Amino acid sequence: MRTGMKQTQLTVVAIAATLAATPVLGGTAQAFGTFGTLTVNYGDTYKISCTSTATHCIAMHICDANPDADIFQQVLAATSPSTLVGKTQNDIAVNGGCAGTIAQTICRSGTAVGPMKGLAVITHPSGTSGDQYNVEIECLDKTSNPLPEATLKVTQTENNN
Repeated sequence: MRTGMKQTQLTVVAIAATLAATPVLGGTAQAFGTFGTLTVNYGDTYKISCTSTATHCIAMHICDANPDADIFQQVLAATSPSTLVGKTQNDIAVNGGCAGTIAQTICRSGTAVGPMKGLAVITHPSGTSGDQYNVEIECLDKTSNPLPEATLKVTQTENNN
């Protein structure tokens, strides 16, 4: 019986050593997602930083969370690198729908990659005050795959102003 216990202990030690030596991936590919509530003619602003050197695009997608008669507008603007400063995309989400069928993107030219920064602005030009929106923001590689969440930083800088 003692031999069986020693074998079990050795097996447990071997499994623990294997798990300790197994590399852990540095983050999973995910988007930043949140929701907001806006008064008519007010907006929210999010500062975006894609820190991965594999970043090719910044992407943004909003949806109007309520089926009321209203409009939410999204504007995505690049602030870095200097070759993309001022480049923008915009779209609207209307009456409970989303802004288009795919996310809007601002991308580097060709297959160029590197860290990127931008601003995501969401406004509520018409409808009912207090209506809610949902937004997703992500960094994409040159094959349009989301990069690990650990390489994306999003900070809300304006809230219903």
